[in-house]
This record gives sequence, C-alpha cells and structure tokens, in this order.
Amino acid sequence: MAKCYSEVLVDWDGTGNYNGTYDDLTSDVRNMSLQHTRQPATEYMNGAVLNIKVNNDDNKYSPPYSSSPLSGNLISGKTIVSRIWYPYDGFVDSTGTTLASHAVPYDDNFSWTNSTTGKFQCHADGYAHLSSSATSLGFVESGITDLEIAATITSPSSSPDADYDFGVVFRYVDANNYLLARMQMSTNTVRIDKVISGSQSNVGSAGFTWAASTKKTLMIRLHGSTARIFVDDEKLGTVDISAATATAAGTKIGIIAYEDSTVTKFHQFGGMRPLFKGKLKEIRPRPAKGMQYCYLKGYDTFEDFKLIEGFQYMGGTLTGDRTAGATATPFRRILYLGGQTDNHIEEASASSYQVCMLNPYSIQFLEGENLLEALYITQDTEEGFIYVDGHGYFHFEGRFHRQTAPHVEEVATFADSYDGTNAGYHQFAYDNGIDGVFNLFEVRYIQAGDASTSYNTAWSGGSMTTESTAAFVEQSAKSGGVPIKAGERIEIVGESKYNTDDAYSQVMRIPGNAQSHTSLTSSDPIQIWTGITSDAGSGTQLALTVDYEDGSTSIASGKYGGKWQLVRVRNDSASDGYLTRMFLAQSLTLTARHRQMTHSTDSDSVTTYGERKRTLKSWFSYYGVPSSQSTGTGAAGMAERKLAKYKDPIVRMRIDMIGYDKPTLMQMVHRRLSDKVGITETGMGLDQSVFIDGYHYKFSSGATLAEATFYVATTGAAFGVPGLWNTGKWNQFSWS
Repeated sequence: MAKCYSEVLVDWDGTGNYNGTYDDLTSDVRNMSLQHTRQPATEYMNGAVLNIKVNNDDNKYSPPYSSSPLSGNLISGKTIVSRIWYPYDGFVDSTGTTLASHAVPYDDNFSWTNSTTGKFQCHADGYAHLSSSATSLGFVESGITDLEIAATITSPSSSPDADYDFGVVFRYVDANNYLLARMQMSTNTVRIDKVISGSQSNVGSAGFTWAASTKKTLMIRLHGSTARIFVDDEKLGTVDISAATATAAGTKIGIIAYEDSTVTKFHQFGGMRPLFKGKLKEIRPRPAKGMQYCYLKGYDTFEDFKLIEGFQYMGGTLTGDRTAGATATPFRRILYLGGQTDNHIEEASASSYQVCMLNPYSIQFLEGENLLEALYITQDTEEGFIYVDGHGYFHFEGRFHRQTAPHVEEVATFADSYDGTNAGYHQFAYDNGIDGVFNLFEVRYIQAGDASTSYNTAWSGGSMTTESTAAFVEQSAKSGGVPIKAGERIEIVGESKYNTDDAYSQVMRIPGNAQSHTSLTSSDPIQIWTGITSDAGSGTQLALTVDYEDGSTSIASGKYGGKWQLVRVRNDSASDGYLTRMFLAQSLTLTARHRQMTHSTDSDSVTTYGERKRTLKSWFSYYGVPSSQSTGTGAAGMAERKLAKYKDPIVRMRIDMIGYDKPTLMQMVHRRLSDKVGITETGMGLDQSVFIDGYHYKFSSGATLAEATFYVATTGAAFGVPGLWNTGKWNQFSWS
C-alpha cells in the first residue's frame, strides 16, 4: 500500500506563519477528512470542510486547561492549513548520508538520483544540505507532468550573489533539458529558468523578499504551459513556460542549490497538494478515560461569506461591466465586501460578456443577500464555476474554461483495475442525471430607464423632507439623542428614505464634502449639541468632522452603496454632546426601474420528463439577444444557455479509490477541480472523458493511508452539451 504524508498546520499565535513550537499538528493527527463537493442540481460549489481528530491525552487542545502550552490561543478563527505530500522526503537519516544513498520514506517506488556533482547529504536533524561548495541537483521520478511541487527551506545567512541561489527543479527530462525555480536573494526575485540543450535562460520571474536564515515553503504549481509561483501559500506570479517545449513531457522533480549555498537547509520536499486553507471554527475536546482526543473543524472562505450580508451596487460604472474580467465587476466587488482583494484571486476569466449597459441605466444592487448567494448569482450570470482552492484563493472559471488548454486533454485515466500505469478504482457509481433536468428557465433582471441627478451638494441649505436631497434622518433628538463624547468617533449606516418600485438611490453622499466643520449653523445637515430638547439640540453646537469608511473622502470607497451609506462622525470639541441631526444627500437616483423575467422552455424535454422549472436572479440589466447558447447576450442569452445545458440529463459518476499503488496515489493526490480525466469500466463498455467536479478525502493511520472519492461529470466537454451519451441508459445508481 502506497503512503502519503499529510501535514496540518495552525497559526496559533497569529504571526502569519507556521513556525511556532506547536503550529505543526501533524504528529498528533489520528485521522482526517476533507469534503469539497458541487451541488449537482445547481452546480454551485459547497465550501470545503476539514475534519481532524487529534491526540489530546495531555489536554494540549483543551481550551479550559490553563496549563496547556496553547492556553489563550485555542479560539476559533485561527488560520488552518492541510497539505498532502506524495512523494515526500523529510531527509531524516544518519548525518552525512548522501542523497543518492538515502531511502525516500513511506514509499520505495521513489529514489534519488544526482544530476551533477551530487554534494547533497542528509542530517539527523531532518534536512538536506550541500556537503561542500559545488552546485548540485538531485531528482526523483514522479511519473506525471502536472502537479505542484514544494520545498520547505531555511535560507542562507547571507546571499551576496547568484552563487547562493537555491530552489526546485521540475519537468526534468535529462541533465540538458529541464526547468527550475531559483530564489535569488541578492535581487529579491524568484526566477523561472529553462535549460534547453544545456543552455540556461530566464523565462519569467516574480519579486519576493526572503529574509536571511528564514524558513519558508517554495511552491510551484504546474498547469499545462504555466507555472504559478507561491511562497507560504502567497501567490507571487504566473510564468508562461510554453517556450520550453523540450521539457513539456518531463516528469522528474527535485532540488537544486548553487555552489555557495552550503548553509541552506532543505527540510521537506515533494509533490505537494495544498488540500485546504481556511479558518478553524470548532475545537471540541473529548476527555474520555484512556482515549483522550479532540475534534477540530475548519471551513474555507465560503463559510465566512454565508455570514456576511452585502449592501452595495454591483457595477463600477455604467459602461458595460463584466462578471470577472474588469476590476469593478460584481465578482470583485463581492470579494471586496468579504475582506478579500485581487491578491486572493488565482484566476478569473476576462472573456465574460457584458452585465450592464450604458442605456438604460443599469446598476444592480445587493440588498442584504449574503455574499455566498451573491457569488452563486455571479456564477449563474456567467454560466461559470466559482470555488476556493487549497491555497485559499478564489477561482472564477468562465463558461469556456473547460474547452481551453490544458483541459482539452486528459491528464489521467481512472481504470477498473490496477495495471501499474494508470490510477485504479475499487468502486464505481453511475447516475444518469434525471434528477438534474430543468426544461423551463426564468431569468430575472432589473432595468432602469433614466437617472435623476438633481440634489443639493452644499453643506447647508439642504431640505430634510425633499425627495431629491434627503436620504436619511436620525430623529434621535426626540428619543434622547445619540451621546458622543469629546473626541469620540461613531459610525452610522444610513438607509435612503426615498426608494420606490420605480426609483432607487444609486449613491448617497455627505452634503458638500467629507471634512471638518467649524462654522456652524442650525441648518447644518449633521449637528452635535451639548444638550437636547424634546425635538432638537440645545446649548452649544459643537464642531465635528464627517467622512466615509476608513476615513476616506471618496464617496465610493467603502463597502456600502446604493440606498445604503456608512458615515463616520467625530466630535471635535472638548465637550461631550449629542448627535441630534443627520441626513445625507442622494447623489444619483435611478428612475423608471422595471423588474422583468425572460422565459425559455423546451417542449420535447417537457414531454419526456415533465415540466421542471427553475427561476434565477442575474446581474443583467437588459433583456439581450437569445440568438444562440454561445453568443446570446443578457438575461435571454443566459436562459438559453441554461436550457441547452439542463434540458437533458447530465451524466455524473462517483469514483472511489484507495492508495493501492504509486500510479493510483499520485493521481489521488494531485488531481484537482476541472481536471479532465478518462473513466474506463470494462464490464459496462465504458470509456469516457469527464471532468472532476468535487472530491472527498479520508486519511487514517496517522493520516498516511489515503482514500478518495471523486465526483465527475461530462458537463463542460463542449459548451452547452449536457453530457448524455449516444448510447442506451443503464439503471440509475444515485448516492447521497
């Protein structure tokens, strides 16, 4: 039975790394599972859930235990990471053992080979290093081209020039043809170089500062003709490696250190799958006599997005926003509302179609939907696929993603036997997809005919009761006022009073400008007084500063928009007071606003399966053209795409695997969502290309023995093709 190395790390002290004494939980793990699946009927991705059972006979993981070395840090919200390594080497061996003589742990299918002078040797403390000053490279045979490789490395104490570089090699064919990623501390750069016919040249790089004598993990994800560079799960950049054609079929991976990098330490190396990165949400010790353990549970960012409600507009301009490609799109706005940035996106399709049109005015709005629901609306609008990967990054695959390289070729075959070459499975389930049929689609969209911009921008003189100027009135003076101490700043989120079925506030703003106000009058839109009467302030009117979220003076800088706005008010005086009056001006109002639905149905499917209707919300602001499933635009085009995809059953299958041998475990560990694989089932005469839509991993025996279930589907093989084979249907075999 082949074995992998499963790693669990928690940033208990919140330092942003996993170098703390107790941050590595791996030795305490009894068993572990991860589930990351897609809902068949909707094709929405569920958030990833990580469950871990750890030894706890010393009550290390018991929050009430004050003598625990983690006391005070055993709280939810800590960053938790799980990684699977196969092959894996921690370089534990007798000090002085050369790399070529060192046995790779867990699996004798792997062995080290030296490509050059071979000066790598192991140390009993668990690391490899150069025994003398000579550039050295060592490699193992992985058997596959597309995987992520990683090395945990402590950098040298100084690095004045390139002779101190260190890194990893991949797509290695022979000593004259391979690729390498080298950390060049002297220039603060991670370089990707190609060696072709013995000649080395650079193909791309990413900036990164790796401090001296610092332990970090360098990761290179190979995906077709691209290499993505990560350090400690932080994506640094993507490099096109298509020019290195001579290495395209290379399957060897390894480590490299240049001649003066003798104090560099390689602590871990192998094919590394980032299985999970998210937040630790549950810590539940079970202190039964003789079997003390603790359950830990982590969730990815989707779980956080369930708990955040959005109040913002879903388009940065009125000029034709797209769902993913541009910076002010619905997708990026949703991530921003959830505390994410573009740095949390690994890939997002830039070839999406228009969401908003210039005429009619067409900004769409979040009105309290949770952000996960908003992401699902975005996915439907594009007919794409949104999920969070094991590095914690968001992916937004466009609707043509699975028809573009490298997804046009199968990266593996899942066979019904163990032939020593392909991955083998031990259980297979087939579902003809009847339950996922929909043959009537209604797509909601909202359209505005015009916009009103008549409002008073002056600090004074605005009306509290006129629709064009008033947005929010705090009637606090009539109920005791809002206390605000000297120097105190409070935040107020205001909702527009003047929204109807026909008109909707696009932006609310502070009248005049976000600034300090010392020339005070009783007509000011925002007022602080030292006292209050039954319906107004009294005593002395106090100076104040008013601005937007995070101190910005920009009207569109924060996480509120549409009929909502967050405003900060500070009492600038030396006296305590009461906020007795506040109103905001409507900067722009969309008028003649219509709510409509497109309607698309297939009569043949209705006859065969009965009417099955699904009504969806979109970010579209216009009806569009339903001309074809690939070129249709707007809500009508979306309905046409949905209908073409779901009017017939989508074949889905479940593949159960155990790590029986090297080819099987390699594919179990390194296959990812949307990978194209072949399924062979000889008894059914089945030989079919499918795409991975989800998976469920289980790890036992100290999390070294692996089981995996892959959920696969034919959807995506060609756009709009539901996946029904041109063969007879077998009996449906569903699973829960």
